[in-house]
Amino acid sequence: MILAVMMLPALLHPQSKPRASTPAATATIVKYEVLNDGAGPLRVLYSDGAVVQIPKERGRVKDGNTALTQEAFSEVQIADDRVHVGWLADYLVCAQSYACHIDLVILRGGQPIRYVSRSGPGVVWDWTFLNNGAQVVVESGFPHGDALGKFELFDSDNGQRRGTFVPDPDGEKPAPQWVEEFRSLRRRR
Repeated sequence: MILAVMMLPALLHPQSKPRASTPAATATIVKYEVLNDGAGPLRVLYSDGAVVQIPKERGRVKDGNTALTQEAFSEVQIADDRVHVGWLADYLVCAQSYACHIDLVILRGGQPIRYVSRSGPGVVWDWTFLNNGAQVVVESGFPHGDALGKFELFDSDNGQRRGTFVPDPDGEKPAPQWVEEFRSLRRRR
């Protein structure tokens, strides 16, 4: 009986503290886990056994002079290339009673995380990877009242904006191909 009790901490320790490591250049993402019912941290598991754990961000987003702590990780997606993973960082902002999607965050194995810089105010409504993970489309707008929103296309690795599309209320302005691809992918989810 004493032997079993002494072994128990050793058996539990690897599961409670994942090893933080840098994946090999050829490693691919196997899966991700958001611990604590979405509250985080986010763990990304690689084909070479590497595990990267991303804690909640604090201090980069402010409400007035108050530094905010990320509330949750949501809408996590692995790109088709299985090298990029992205998620929405949710914060309590704008006097909402719930956390809003403020930032799209992209991780490519072995690189620092990248925050995608949308233009203008509002929250992220939806997003997805395009072109095998090379690009992301972000649809954003105000939390309430702005039915049209806007679409922005970014390179995943450097965050450079490649396009912006704001639909017109009459629907007469044709959407670029990347917006149509985004809409098509969204319908399939």
